[in-house]
Amino acid sequence: MRVEFGDLPEPVVHGARRALLNWLGCVLGAAHEDAVRIAADVMAESRPSAEAAVLGRGIDLDVGGAALVNALAAHLYDFDDTHARSILHPSAATAAVALSLCQRLDLTGADVIAAYVAGTEVACRVAAAVTPQHNDDGWHVTGTVGTFGAAAAASRLLGLEPRQATMALALAATQASGLRENFGTMAKPLHPGKAAWNGVLAARLARRGFTASEEGLAGRRGFLAVMAPDADRGALTAGLGRDYETVKNRFKPYACGVVTHAAIDAAVEARRSGVDAGHVTSVRAHVHPLVAELTAKTGLRKGLEGKFSVFHCIAVGLLDGRAGPREFTDERVVDPLVVALSKRIELVVDPAMGEESARLDIRTDDGRERSVAVEAATGSLERPMSDDALEEKFRMLVGEAAGVDDLVSAMWSLGPDTSVRELVRMMPGAARA
Repeated sequence: MRVEFGDLPEPVVHGARRALLNWLGCVLGAAHEDAVRIAADVMAESRPSAEAAVLGRGIDLDVGGAALVNALAAHLYDFDDTHARSILHPSAATAAVALSLCQRLDLTGADVIAAYVAGTEVACRVAAAVTPQHNDDGWHVTGTVGTFGAAAAASRLLGLEPRQATMALALAATQASGLRENFGTMAKPLHPGKAAWNGVLAARLARRGFTASEEGLAGRRGFLAVMAPDADRGALTAGLGRDYETVKNRFKPYACGVVTHAAIDAAVEARRSGVDAGHVTSVRAHVHPLVAELTAKTGLRKGLEGKFSVFHCIAVGLLDGRAGPREFTDERVVDPLVVALSKRIELVVDPAMGEESARLDIRTDDGRERSVAVEAATGSLERPMSDDALEEKFRMLVGEAAGVDDLVSAMWSLGPDTSVRELVRMMPGAARA
């Protein structure tokens, strides 16, 4: 089934535009971070052809290199979108491939959206099939499964025939990688970067006749059997072409793992209601077991580690009333005020607590106690971020540089009349491929 822009329901097109705006903000916001700079410099060492822009850095690379760096940047802040069913970050690699290839091929915004939806639908279904075992076993689904989304997006744009597309997905399967052990380091955002690179490579090889096993995904020794033996194979095709996973995306108000968001919501609400963090003597945080499993880091030394510390997340929520990129710098995670408050926070794991819920019981030095409960975190499907909130997030990440208003308008109207090359020229600090 070939995805065509004109055949997509309006809510799916709008969902894609929301995701692409959010993705672009994350990329441009992180463009000058060390991990992005290093990756871009390494990719440029081989003096590749100038085919696509490394967004926000003023340089051009080949399609694969640009897609790698842009996907890495998109995921660096852990501020990118999350597929509600599988915790996959679907846009990081898929959008990077779509934008880079469309720039190289001089295509339109309609092609970006069609390729994005094709890649997202494939990736989200594979991710749903392998969740939760794949993650529990230590694989980073955004790296492993992101490769399928990237390959599907590239296959769509390169016009692969069905057998070629099958080969591309099989080649994606054999390249899939990414380990959760690397959470809290630069290697974590490299996972979707390599997924983007590998997806482009898979489609380009398949286009030239390069082969792989047709059972690379579902065969006896294929991706599912090896990396998620208990996979729900029915999830791969359930509702395909009718029930779009693209509209089941959630967007983050906080630059860290989604399992901490309800607790941050509670901390921000407590601060808003008058709790002074300087007078807090103890916090008992009632959370779902996943919070303790995924985000119980202590002894933080790097900002990236703070994204996986619910203690740090609650502390900055109480102190700063937010948890954006500035709250996860190297300096902030070792700030004495933050560290001291973090040490006064105790986790209470409650299996009956929903994944999107949390409750903070806060005691202050005057002996008073306050309890703040959140039933559904901001950004969840139950409490989605509005278009206005996404636009505000974009502006916070990108800043008020000249032309931002026009860029935002262009992203909301992305379609057949949008030249991708012209769109890239509108971006702050963009290369001119």
